[in-house]
Formats: sequence, structure tokens, C-alpha cells
Amino acid sequence: MHRQNHPRQQPPHLLHLPPQPNPNPYAPTPSVITEVARTVLRARAFTAADVRIPARSLALQRLILQAQAAAERDALNSSEKEEEAGWFISDRSGADPIAYALRYVGADAARGLVQSAEWAELKGRMAEGLVVVCEAGQEVAGWLRDDGVRRRE
Repeated sequence: MHRQNHPRQQPPHLLHLPPQPNPNPYAPTPSVITEVARTVLRARAFTAADVRIPARSLALQRLILQAQAAAERDALNSSEKEEEAGWFISDRSGADPIAYALRYVGADAARGLVQSAEWAELKGRMAEGLVVVCEAGQEVAGWLRDDGVRRRE
């Protein structure tokens, strides 16, 4: 892979952490992908209420799926050193917009997203990676708040 020697500007969805000593010299520090959905919501003028409007919701979920694929590609190529590229931690996956489409739009919409090139790309990475699913239980109710992007139900 060819890398240019000039610094690259990082996309907004990649979290910039201060350099930390890596306790495991055999495992490079991962890129961290955060807030892909929020980035799309803000950039495209969507609101949390749009999730419940089928046509808006499907458009939003399609954009989030595309943005997640792009964010993962960016994360895998974000290191200036070839040997440090290759892994990331993300607060969501490509399955999230498909699940939202199924819940708020319907099975046909979810099937359409599953047939996309972005899902094929994301699914392939998920199959080769480690996926951890954390269920949000009642404990989160104390700190979740309606901020116009994420709504409490």
C-alpha cells in the first residue's frame, strides 16, 4: 500500500486520543470510530423524530450505512505507519441502520439495505472481526437525555 509522507486530515468521526504508551508492543493502537449517526444527522439536517417517519428514516439509515462503511475504511487507513494500520473500535456497526430500518420502516427497507454494497463490505469485516454487543438496560435511563438526536422513549 502506498502512503504519502504529508499529514492527513482525519475525518470528524475518528476520535483523536492523546498518545498513550501501548502496553502490548505486538498490538498496535486501534483507531476509534464514534458518533457516525450523529455526524450524519447533523450534516444532513435530520432529527431524532425523522427516525419514525418512514421515508425520512430509510433515507437516514441508508446514509448512516454509507457513512459507517466510509468511517471504517478511513480508520483502517488512518495510520501513517503501515504496520499500525488494520483495526478499530466503533460504537456501532453496519447492522444498526438495518435494525432501525426494520423497526421503523419495514422488512422490505431492511432487505434493500442488506442488498447494498456497503452492507456487503461491512458484513465481511464483521465476519473477520470481534463484535461485542452491549444491551442498554434500565441503568442507562439515569444518564440518557433527549438531545434532539438521541431520544428517550
